[in-house]
Amino acid sequence: MPKKIRFESFVYRFSYEASQLIQKNKKYKVSDFKNFLKSIKFKYKNKKVLLIIQNDSKEIVIEESLKNQLFYIRADKIKESINIENDTYIDNIMTYNKKYFLQVIEKCYKKYLLLGSNSNIPHKIF
Repeated sequence: MPKKIRFESFVYRFSYEASQLIQKNKKYKVSDFKNFLKSIKFKYKNKKVLLIIQNDSKEIVIEESLKNQLFYIRADKIKESINIENDTYIDNIMTYNKKYFLQVIEKCYKKYLLLGSNSNIPHKIF
């Protein structure tokens, strides 16, 4: 069975950015955010990642394409026709990925908060 590198990278980057976010951003209540992170399960399905968020008996499934994150290209593989410095290229990839994962985390966290006991969200949303 081939390794799912994009999937593993997604899970790692999501977890890393979420841990950085909770340390740096005071708008998130730490205990709520930690419970949010514990509630997420990641599942691979057809070149997509399913983020399964559970709270009590309710569940939300958010589907994200694995093509939305960018990967780095080794410096010796960058075509000479690209006229950018390698450091700039890497900085741009890092910035893009950080913004992308922060958006995914924010979207997931908002939906997690809607799963509270006073919510009208049905038990399963797909």
